[in-house]
Amino acid sequence: MVGAGGSGRGRVLADVGAGSGRTQTRVRNDASLRAVAIASLAEIGWDGFNARDVARRAGLSYGAVYTRFEHLDELVSTTWSDVLLPRLADHLHGLVDAVLDVPDEDRFVEAMGA
Repeated sequence: MVGAGGSGRGRVLADVGAGSGRTQTRVRNDASLRAVAIASLAEIGWDGFNARDVARRAGLSYGAVYTRFEHLDELVSTTWSDVLLPRLADHLHGLVDAVLDVPDEDRFVEAMGA
């Protein structure tokens, strides 16, 4: 599924039929676009971020970016909410769990890297 809210232009994978080749291609393309978006933003930042570069690096056409996402903001916002935020939450939960399991002050300081 692509796009939360917005203009409704984002595609819903369920309408294609579960397991169809077309659905699998869409899922693969979305994952590729999101992975490239993360890498591109990390490497070149927002000012250099553009659809042609994302498409080229993902091995897709320029039009494929805008078939799946209305604009680059939508690609970035769905990448944040669907990919990065859950990873960050998992990581933070792991850190909190590690800290809460520390039995004494010395191990707490050690766990915090001080």
